[in-house]
Amino acid sequence: MHSNKSYFSYIDSIERTREGIAVRIDAIPTESLERLHQADIFETRAEQLQPVIVAAHDSSKNSHNLRVDHWCRFNIATESGPESLTAQIYRSPSDAENTEDVLIENIEPLDGRGRVSRSLRQLVSLDGLQDATQDTIEALLNHKIYKQEDNYLAVYNVGHGAWPAVLANSLQPAIYFDLGGGCGINARTYPVNIQPCFTLNPPVMLSHWDMDHWISGDRHQSAQQLPRIVPRQAFGPSHMRFAQRLQSHGSLNIWPNNLTSLITPFCEIHKIPNASNRNNSGLVFVAKVGPHNDKVNVLCSGDAKYVKLLHLISSLRLGGLIATHHGGLYRGDIPPQASITSNYIAYSYGQRNSYGYPNRQTVNKHQNAGLTTRRDSINGNQTIPILGTLPGMPLCSGGRCSLTIVQ
Repeated sequence: MHSNKSYFSYIDSIERTREGIAVRIDAIPTESLERLHQADIFETRAEQLQPVIVAAHDSSKNSHNLRVDHWCRFNIATESGPESLTAQIYRSPSDAENTEDVLIENIEPLDGRGRVSRSLRQLVSLDGLQDATQDTIEALLNHKIYKQEDNYLAVYNVGHGAWPAVLANSLQPAIYFDLGGGCGINARTYPVNIQPCFTLNPPVMLSHWDMDHWISGDRHQSAQQLPRIVPRQAFGPSHMRFAQRLQSHGSLNIWPNNLTSLITPFCEIHKIPNASNRNNSGLVFVAKVGPHNDKVNVLCSGDAKYVKLLHLISSLRLGGLIATHHGGLYRGDIPPQASITSNYIAYSYGQRNSYGYPNRQTVNKHQNAGLTTRRDSINGNQTIPILGTLPGMPLCSGGRCSLTIVQ
């Protein structure tokens, strides 16, 4: 049903795997561009989209000059040719198991300064929605649960993605920083029958708009009603449709452009200055967790390079961090030095993921930085600091969730 179709596509990710290069592109039919131009508000533009996800793999390790966060154009081929690539196409980011095999060809990067590329960046965006106010953000974070003396940071096993949370005394999540999980070619790493806990109506901070950091909000419809604090970034059509669903529930809150940092009793939140790379222009979360008389600062950086964060966290005494980019390799990037005896390093990744994360060089870098108390999400749901005793499974509204801490 896709034969002979032409698509405009947002390059969502390019990853080197053991077998070649994996590219995930977020696409819309080229004929839909005219309809988008006629839509004058965010909601109408989002409704006009007909997004599909295309996952392609090139064993020749040819990236076709594509760049993440940029747009390209391609065609669906009717028969295999010398330049065609085998790909899988599916309609929903959270439905990567129901795919159709296709051939794609004529992959052409769009000139970022050209009229079409500029139009796509403007039309497929959060343009038309106002930033939240600082008062609104502070009100979402000013929950009585945060005044409890003891709290912990959970790193949940959600496959190759990120889903950390600050926990209340009951071990119920009081705030999520990302609500992601395994997706795309790593959807198989997403554990079966995950049941999240939303009992405390926790807000969700989104580090950046990579799918593996928000996909669980698409998989669990009840999550879309949670208050969501997001950065304003470039993204693709499927991201926009997800943002539209949040907006329809009144739960979308865009981080104010003029707000660089926010300090609360339980965390610090920093906005990385705008950059062309989505990983390095989002929100950074520093959790202040532990028993009331022994708090530690734990850095949750999403996928950002540490070098982009040093000016934001230079005054903090870090007791741990969640490894950026799931333990992937950023060449030349050095983790911040652990400054106290509590020196946790957590890796949130999927078992046998396609990228081979955590990278051995990355693990050695963290160890050399004094981060030696290792926690791996594939071993089950972990906490930082380590709990002295394990209480029972947290009780959740309507039943029990699957977020038992196992450590």
